[in-house]
Amino acid sequence: MTSSQPPSQPSRVCFTTPWMEVVAVPSGNGSADEHFVVKTKDYVSIVALLPDGRVLLVGQYRPAVNAETIETPAGHVEEGQTPEEAARQELLEETGYQAGSMELLGVLRPDTGRLGNRHWAFLATDLEKLADPAEHEVTKPLAVTPAELREMTLDGRLSHAQSLAAVHLATTRGRIVMPAPQPPVAKPLRRFEPQTGTAHDVCVIGGCGHVGLPLALVMARAGMRVLVHDINEAALTEVAAGRMPFTEEGAEPLLREALAAGRLTFSADPAAFRAVPNLIVTIGTPVDEFLNADTGVIRRWIEGFAPHVSDEQLIMLRSTLYPGTTDWLARHLARLGKRPRIAFCPERIVQGKAIHELPLLPQIVSGTTPEAADSAADFWSLIAPQIVRMAPIEAEFAKLFCNAYRYIQFATANQFFMITADAGVDFGRVMRGLKAHYPRMRDFPSAGFAAGPCLLKDTMQLAAFAQNRFTLGHAAMQINEGLALWLVGELARTHDLKRKTVGLLGMAFKADIDDTRASLSYKLKKTLAFNCRDVLTADPYVTDDPELLPTDEVVERSDLLVLCVPHSIWRGLDTRGKPLIDIWGFLAATPSLPRS
Repeated sequence: MTSSQPPSQPSRVCFTTPWMEVVAVPSGNGSADEHFVVKTKDYVSIVALLPDGRVLLVGQYRPAVNAETIETPAGHVEEGQTPEEAARQELLEETGYQAGSMELLGVLRPDTGRLGNRHWAFLATDLEKLADPAEHEVTKPLAVTPAELREMTLDGRLSHAQSLAAVHLATTRGRIVMPAPQPPVAKPLRRFEPQTGTAHDVCVIGGCGHVGLPLALVMARAGMRVLVHDINEAALTEVAAGRMPFTEEGAEPLLREALAAGRLTFSADPAAFRAVPNLIVTIGTPVDEFLNADTGVIRRWIEGFAPHVSDEQLIMLRSTLYPGTTDWLARHLARLGKRPRIAFCPERIVQGKAIHELPLLPQIVSGTTPEAADSAADFWSLIAPQIVRMAPIEAEFAKLFCNAYRYIQFATANQFFMITADAGVDFGRVMRGLKAHYPRMRDFPSAGFAAGPCLLKDTMQLAAFAQNRFTLGHAAMQINEGLALWLVGELARTHDLKRKTVGLLGMAFKADIDDTRASLSYKLKKTLAFNCRDVLTADPYVTDDPELLPTDEVVERSDLLVLCVPHSIWRGLDTRGKPLIDIWGFLAATPSLPRS
């Protein structure tokens, strides 16, 4: 160990370059030994947070390691500069962003054994894009979420020590909220072994729908021979030809692979699944005109298909069911002289993400008998990383609770949005402020249309089961369904709508999909049509609405624009200075209601 005493002899410069100099200093241990130190400029690195919580990084070629690296924006402190001035300059030059706030995270020593300089780590927030990176820079800016940043540190893509130190300081101080470490995802317990004596291992009933088709493709990828059954013969023909009938990330390559391997068969004939050992039913329970569960759909289905069901089969119900339906189905089939194993195994995937989520999410499994539950658990263990066992009615409630809770979350955000808008307060600033460095609110959603085929329907089923005493669910419905009407009232109050053409951007029920079921955009369109000179609509994903126009045409012909759905391809859309109603804060950077 060396002495902590300061050296008594002067240092001497041994070698000099434009970047650094090598200096010999006394070792300080009482001997005449010299220690060689590299003297170079102080260094700054900047952890830059975009308004949406993503972290701004830069990629650049580094000759010292002969590779392109990913780092935080960084550079030297030049003579006459303060570290903060250097940080602001480097951030602007390398990314084109200017920081409204620059906070010192800490001052570090890169290498106390050899280097004499300091590393100043800063946090940059309230970023504003002023320009592209400076021409003399060779950096490539990229923005990553905290979850992606964590993965980059673990897999080595972010390996620059000073960048990692700055990120660590930002995380330790709570400025970046990293996701909690997740245990490794288990692989399927075994590769599927086809049963002998049958042409198919599983039949997906409703197999061309949004729930059934992605599931059929994932099971085919696991090696199963899948019978896709659907009464929609046009959809069967399209899928058999290798075309997806709707948007689903990663589905088309799997479809082509399954068809090439001969693992998919298609039929509209219920007799086709007579000898299939495992049946997955993706027929759910809708609500009727009174917002009560229409359980007759399941009754009519089973009475039509019961002649083709045998006692050796396992029937796994997949879509939303009114509480008690699974046990009722077992009793009803018994009255018809049929005693197959009955299970309820609900899906809980995000539409459009099923291919990705099915192998990652735990699978709830329930059965009307222990044998049915065991068989279903054994089946789903081929796909899911974890099995969660419940009684049938518990699983039915769990499915309803998932969607009702999400619907209530959206209603809360929408209620807050309307309250702040009525008060003339910027909702976006409120949300950014309350979420800043506060992990309890990080999952709070933005304002926006809460629609689709499941959220409202499942909330109302739960309300009907509770004999209309689910007041929270009814309040959520009034808020979410009322948001479109509130927007029309707000626009009518501030604009002479009868003289205006209003353009609606986005007619699907959510971003980056083509599904218009229960979309509130159409409710808004219908209401505006009664109040405006004209209503124009655009959606580059939707293909089944003949009234849709190209986006550019809608923007050009409209006096007012409403962003109904924040499709990612519209990021940076040129609205040509037209007044824009953007409750998502997607195009306008903050939720907006333009005034006349």
